[in-house]
Amino acid sequence: MGFANGPNPSQSRLLGSGAIEKLAIGPPACGKSEGGYFDILAAACKYPGNICAIARRQLIDVKERTVPHFFRIARKELFTNWVPASQFINRSPCVLHLHNGSQISFMGFDTSESAGSANWGAIMLQEVFSPLGGKGIPQEVYDSAFKALRCPAAPYRFIIADTNQAPPDHWLHDKFGDTGRPGHEVIFFRWEENRDNLPEAFVRAMESEWGKDPVLRRLLEPGWQQVFAGKAVFGDVFQPGIHINESLEFDPDQPVWRSWDSSFTQPWVTWSQVVDRQWRVLGEYLPSQCFLPELIGGSQLYGAQHFPGANYRDCADHAVTQRHDTGVPIEIMRQHGISPVSTPTQSVRSGIEVMVDYLTRTLPHGRAAFQIHPRCQATIQCLQHGYRWKKGRDERLRDEPMKDGFFDNGADSLRYVVANVLGGIVRVNELPMMDEAMATYWERAPHRAPLLVGNRWLNQP
Repeated sequence: MGFANGPNPSQSRLLGSGAIEKLAIGPPACGKSEGGYFDILAAACKYPGNICAIARRQLIDVKERTVPHFFRIARKELFTNWVPASQFINRSPCVLHLHNGSQISFMGFDTSESAGSANWGAIMLQEVFSPLGGKGIPQEVYDSAFKALRCPAAPYRFIIADTNQAPPDHWLHDKFGDTGRPGHEVIFFRWEENRDNLPEAFVRAMESEWGKDPVLRRLLEPGWQQVFAGKAVFGDVFQPGIHINESLEFDPDQPVWRSWDSSFTQPWVTWSQVVDRQWRVLGEYLPSQCFLPELIGGSQLYGAQHFPGANYRDCADHAVTQRHDTGVPIEIMRQHGISPVSTPTQSVRSGIEVMVDYLTRTLPHGRAAFQIHPRCQATIQCLQHGYRWKKGRDERLRDEPMKDGFFDNGADSLRYVVANVLGGIVRVNELPMMDEAMATYWERAPHRAPLLVGNRWLNQP
């Protein structure tokens, strides 16, 4: 058990804290999750027979995000039942047993009852605050978990709340805002302290893209804040009552498109189908700080669960397929049997225009041209308010969306579908025919990628 380059200063503060209630708060990639994992591991190793838990609100998020992350840093020699993460997530319950009789459970605390279901010695709650509806931990669940800290094997019992920056009106601020409260400690994490543990390409991107933008820079600063700058790109046209449809089903007779945004900090994969002229977004997978082989493995597990036997086709950023990104993603994808298509002609702006067109069109019999399944909560939040126009220093909106390292990745994943499935290099007659409105749209947009409708190329240069 240990850190590859030693704990960063904030991780050291967390591990050295004797508080009963600890708050690890900070931006993405700052190392707060790893610090919490090692604090839980230390408690399990120090007190034989200790009962520990690492939890998010939803168990599926624990299996898709927490377990692979934890398994990358923990030493398998500590455990009696260690198996690869891809096998462990299929177990019920998901419990690791240590040689000293302690155990670590990976759970979903979606109710107060589940949080209080055992006599815990140490608990880590992840993503306590989330801008995504249904993802954060409610205060009553936290309170129930805290009251369940009564494991007799552990003389020192504690709970860690792990979260990105939270706004001042969140319940966490009421509990931890006064840092002088006895038994409480707030550790503000900074990503700069964790740079030795991050890929060089990621550090360069953070410094070049985030560091120069005053709005994005605020997202990296410690403190109580939530930044939603600018106007939502799709806020005026995305209507939950029309576009969210719980009855959407996977059609095994039609191809399923996986769209890959493979950034390290926040990768994003979406699953789509075009059925009876309707674009349907059916799934999403977005682990954090995940290298491409692990992203592919997790996506394959997600797909097997939701789309068994699917005929997959794949699309991605043109920079990835042309090796302009990191140089190796396309080779890794091909090693796993994935050959994404791409087109170089779709700009971000033109992709947004096609998205707006789909969100505002109606198909025969009153059906919306675009619908999304409610399991895709992050993509829904992206469309509702997360993906926003950038503001300049004069607070005026710029003619480009903001790159926040989260929602822009989800929007890019949708844009790759726009570029490659809904009017890019893929022949439309291989898919259910689009309606005349879409054909007319492309005819009046001659600068965009050629579209083959039937046997006729539209806007062929």
